[in-house]
Amino acid sequence: MYHYDDTKPLDDDNVAEILTEIMAVQLGPIHMLTVPGELAPELGIGGYDGSHVNAPGRSLVDPDNPNPPDLSAAPEPPYLVDRMGGTHNWIVGLGNDELGYILPEYDFQVDDLLPYIERPEGDHYEETNSLSPEFAGILDAEAAALLGWVPAR
Repeated sequence: MYHYDDTKPLDDDNVAEILTEIMAVQLGPIHMLTVPGELAPELGIGGYDGSHVNAPGRSLVDPDNPNPPDLSAAPEPPYLVDRMGGTHNWIVGLGNDELGYILPEYDFQVDDLLPYIERPEGDHYEETNSLSPEFAGILDAEAAALLGWVPAR
């Protein structure tokens, strides 16, 4: 962590920044993108519409979930793998770093009283081990810039 005063408590005026990295590798038809944590699959390959459940009769969202996500608010494609450009695209999780779960912002929930310590009702364990709701958007923007870069020849 850097760009903060480590002798003072973290607050809105003393925010730590974290330095990490991602990497793109192209080996012929194989394109790889490393991400510094555990990427929620729906951010990498989509599937909010249930197309990647691959279990007949199973719903994408548990019908007993007391706090289900609003899938209509989920991001639209193209997803990371769609933008990589190779014939065989690999997203390598925990590549170069381990910064926790990388989750979609539309369903990122933390407890009102003890955020990141207690979790809200429903399926929200991963948020307790994630940097922030902005993490996925920052990664997506940096990946877009990296994937759009073409080396000089």
